[in-house]
Amino acid sequence: MSVQEPLNEKVLGFYDPKRKCSYIVADNLTKENAVAVVLHEIGVHMSRDSQFKERTERLITQANELFQEGLKGKDPLMEKVQKRLSDSNVHPFFKNYKEEVCGYLIEEAAKEINKTPKVQRWFQEVTSTVKVWLSEHGVLDVSRLKTQDLVTIAKANVKEIARQKPEVKLSPEGMKVLAEHVKAMNFKYSKITDAEPEIKTLYRKFVELEQAGKPLPKAAVVEKPKSGLQR
Repeated sequence: MSVQEPLNEKVLGFYDPKRKCSYIVADNLTKENAVAVVLHEIGVHMSRDSQFKERTERLITQANELFQEGLKGKDPLMEKVQKRLSDSNVHPFFKNYKEEVCGYLIEEAAKEINKTPKVQRWFQEVTSTVKVWLSEHGVLDVSRLKTQDLVTIAKANVKEIARQKPEVKLSPEGMKVLAEHVKAMNFKYSKITDAEPEIKTLYRKFVELEQAGKPLPKAAVVEKPKSGLQR
């Protein structure tokens, strides 16, 4: 079940996958957050539609291709997306990195006037996908929705798809390779607990490499320093 909560922990809305319904907790809404909550829950509901989920996943893949291509060409829009990722401490081996890239690109593309033709076409497909889904689910006049409304729905859709992704684990062979890397860290850190951030990063990186069918790098051979004076 997907539940939307603000910082004060009051539930604003939730989606029940069994009934295939989104619910809004009216008593917890305010004039300021009501519209955003409704749009968010629409995006969550949309993510459960298998047909449109496939379309959104293609858009996520395209977003990442545009992002990488734009960074190489020093596209200011993609550099803004990169800054958003860095500020949020989201790195390439983060579990939902691709969805985060897509979410930030949706937001930044909505604000950018001078988009490249490729990005413009992609953004139009994002908003048109949302419009088609809304039309097929009883929203008669989608033209009354603002671009920012469509962006809110699209981003909630992408984030919920990321949340639904099954946890991919490292294979037994991959765990053996990781163990060798951890063993090598004994000479780098005074306490193994200090190595935890690096171990977690390596784990995510190895999972990504295995999913791509690429070999895992071998751990460096580190010799233990010999005690005493050499003659």
